[in-house]
Amino acid sequence: MRTFRTRRRRRRAGRAAIIQAAARELNLAPEVLATRRDLELLADGSRDVGLLRGWRRGAVGERLLAAL
Repeated sequence: MRTFRTRRRRRRAGRAAIIQAAARELNLAPEVLATRRDLELLADGSRDVGLLRGWRRGAVGERLLAAL
């Protein structure tokens, strides 16, 4: 159980790092790119997420998909 939690926590931290890096590059607040809920939905397998549409897909969505 602990191993599962550790892996999940690391993946979450990795996704957050991707968001932070993209936000710095674009000079935006991370919340503009992706909400916590967006990231949860993406991690659960949903592809009907705001960050995978429009300009956000190019800004950060493709990087997050590659990291899954």
